[in-house]
Amino acid sequence: MIISHRWQFVYLGPPKTASTTLHRWLSQPAFCESRWTPERQDQHSVTIPAACRHYFTFASLRDELDRTVSLWRHSQSPGELARGWTHPMDFREFVEEFQPYASWFFRAVPAELLAPVRLDAVVRFERLERDLVNLPPLAAAIAAAVAAGRRLEPLKHLNRTRHAPWATYYTPALREQVEYRVREAGGWSL
Repeated sequence: MIISHRWQFVYLGPPKTASTTLHRWLSQPAFCESRWTPERQDQHSVTIPAACRHYFTFASLRDELDRTVSLWRHSQSPGELARGWTHPMDFREFVEEFQPYASWFFRAVPAELLAPVRLDAVVRFERLERDLVNLPPLAAAIAAAVAAGRRLEPLKHLNRTRHAPWATYYTPALREQVEYRVREAGGWSL
């Protein structure tokens, strides 16, 4: 989570929705008082402090089919395999056998994580830059930075998995299983 007291916004980042990218970009001095670092444990937190509950609150979302492929690729990284996964798994094994019983990071659907939170807006992974500049508090912060002659850092997509388009990973049965899981968790309605 990123909180800007100056611009009164809260950003919530479910896993694999450009959250690392947005945490780095939104914590630059034009927006926030302190810099976010990857060592912090609050990146995916959705517990907003009481004093900030009236702030403009937004979250990032991503196509769930693409996000599932990204979660699978993330689960196969050396760091994740070192945490105790017994072996690299193919996509079918991830969806059918691993994901239903995995930790919340791999199992939870963003709509499920964000359900208890009042959201004012969402930004989509697929059109991130356009969505961000149209958020009122960010538009004001960007305008203030430009007026002061300060440069904003570019929005860099970090942790790209560089996988093929999601459709290449899915059989009809796997796609149906992921779509069912997302619908059951309240997804695609935000």
